[in-house]
Amino acid sequence: MRPPSSGFTLIEVVITAAVTGIVSVIVLPKVLSPGTLTAPSQTRALGELVRRAQATAMTSQQRTRLTFSAGDGQATLAACSASQVCTDQSSLRLEQGVVGVVSNGANPLYFNSQGLPVDAAGNPLSQSTVYTVSHSSGAGSASFTVSVAPLSGRVSLSP
Repeated sequence: MRPPSSGFTLIEVVITAAVTGIVSVIVLPKVLSPGTLTAPSQTRALGELVRRAQATAMTSQQRTRLTFSAGDGQATLAACSASQVCTDQSSLRLEQGVVGVVSNGANPLYFNSQGLPVDAAGNPLSQSTVYTVSHSSGAGSASFTVSVAPLSGRVSLSP
């Protein structure tokens, strides 16, 4: 009687190599072009930071400030006291693949204690504030927007 062998057969090795090859052909192009994968998620993260600024203003009953620096892709959330001293609370840095963020409207963007967008003097905004996140990769380019409605403070993302 022959003892049982403890190795792989040639067929098992060939099938494993074939499956690994197929998976790598599908996954490798996506890994090599991260801009196409991360730009929509970075836009969602920027939208969440705007919503967090709004929620922080309402829960703390203090003004909050959201500042965006287009040069380094840094967005910073700060809580402001009654004496107008603002303390940074959190920040977001947009990563690779993003070639520019354009702010159309207030920068910095303030939210009052009711969660409504206001300017630095505390006056309601007359137009929407829109952050456009653009990215380009070998496959092309696309733009995504985060907009804040002037009267309601509604934050919306597109596409």
